[in-house]
Amino acid sequence: MAINKPIPRAVTQGNVLISADNPDGDDQHPRLTKNSQGYIIVVYEQALDILSQTIPVVWSEDGEEWTTQFLF
Repeated sequence: MAINKPIPRAVTQGNVLISADNPDGDDQHPRLTKNSQGYIIVVYEQALDILSQTIPVVWSEDGEEWTTQFLF
């Protein structure tokens, strides 16, 4: 029998840090979906500095451990 863990509420205002490896940067425009196997997929814009930006695509089976699949 699985025990359901509470899911934190989404913050709808202000800046929200998504990436753990960019504490001084700015993460923007996150998009979240699930694929047919139930994996959670997140895409967001990661501002590295005023002139540099990347778009990571990350996925997770359980919402706890995340893997970067692509960087655009």
